[in-house]
Amino acid sequence: MVEDSAKISTGFTGTGKGLSYVGNHCFAFSGAVATSNSEVEQLNFTTGKDYIKIRLYPTMLQNTNANYRWLVKINGQAVSNVSTESQYARYAFIYVDFVIPPNTNVVVTATNIEDTSTNDVGSFISGKVYDN
Repeated sequence: MVEDSAKISTGFTGTGKGLSYVGNHCFAFSGAVATSNSEVEQLNFTTGKDYIKIRLYPTMLQNTNANYRWLVKINGQAVSNVSTESQYARYAFIYVDFVIPPNTNVVVTATNIEDTSTNDVGSFISGKVYDN
């Protein structure tokens, strides 16, 4: 299950765009990414030979009134669009679950959809690896 040499990394690697594996669990954290009204890549990784079930947490890392959109693409195809488009939603605990097939590229981007201000936002993923 975790012996796949195609996996991006093992152990904690800190923030970045890649996916880390520990045992049969996986995670990724972009850290604080300065994001304005242009689409900014937060995560970009390719899974290994096993499928994974992940939970994406879009994160507001700065107090702002701006609304943001997180776009998830799997093998280049948009599959999810999560937005904070109300006064209360941006402070809610928002997450989206996915099952990701083996050998799949996943890209998460964020965009300020309110105005041109730049604020720190991020993306956090946690999940579990399952034998294929």
